[in-house]
Amino acid sequence: MTTNLPIDRKLIRKYFECLKKRNTTTESFAKQVMADFFAHWKEKRAPKEGVFVYIIIGGLLFALSINILYAIAFVVIIFFVAQTRRSPKITPVVSDEQIDRWLLEDKIGVFERAPTALDVIVVNKHENTPKTLNVVMNQNHPIELSSPFILEDDHTSLRALIGTKDYYVEKGVDRNTRYSIHVFMTIFLCKNFLSYYKCHWNFIRGVATLVDTGEYLYDTIVSVNTQELSSADLGNEEGKKLILKKNLRISTADGKEIEFPAISEIKISYESTPEDEIPEVKDAAHIIRAILRERRIDMQIVKSFDADD
Repeated sequence: MTTNLPIDRKLIRKYFECLKKRNTTTESFAKQVMADFFAHWKEKRAPKEGVFVYIIIGGLLFALSINILYAIAFVVIIFFVAQTRRSPKITPVVSDEQIDRWLLEDKIGVFERAPTALDVIVVNKHENTPKTLNVVMNQNHPIELSSPFILEDDHTSLRALIGTKDYYVEKGVDRNTRYSIHVFMTIFLCKNFLSYYKCHWNFIRGVATLVDTGEYLYDTIVSVNTQELSSADLGNEEGKKLILKKNLRISTADGKEIEFPAISEIKISYESTPEDEIPEVKDAAHIIRAILRERRIDMQIVKSFDADD
């Protein structure tokens, strides 16, 4: 197993290409069998790959005619054969764990470079805080957001910019989905302004694309919203919901919006659970709102003293 290797972009591409071939083989065979089975009835021709359906049905009926235990054993055998077919002997050149480590390195690298791009100052705990407006106030609780990027059908304008030949969404050997494009965003709260850095990170090439930076005075921010896309349609399951997506949206007085999409795989979460699968969105909103409340209270106090004078 590969461990602690320097980032190799060629191996990352080969990893995703291997997973795509592995997963495509799985899906295409099942679809091919079912498509041929229905086509042979519709076109009134002899089945080809669809003959497997008849073999399974015939075998199951024969097993049932002998003993129900034989039928159960037959179903188990078919299941394991299907699993073997679903997981062809195609092994990626690097492990899932190594890919995750490389992605983490990229994420840390992007977040560490962001202050320079935004011209803000992050001071270590043992350093004296400079008396300048661009010193980061939330360095003990940094707002660092990351999310895999899903290229929707309506993202036609993004396809050419991101590069569809670098876009992969594939299940790894451990059956967890991995993505080749991620959204990274970091927000710095300074003395009287908010500054942010956002990019779409091409994991295969190690390049930040669609880079978006901005700086907004606290006085111009009118709202900080979070939005959850979820569903409670889970049959008879109680106290659970499907969480598909969460957004953080910061609106300003001039009508502009800073938005971060936090996308997760479709997962079931308990409604009563205090922390969900994507806590950073809620935490980010909490930190920003706290700064804004403090800022506005200070302004009210200053204005009241001015009025008395």
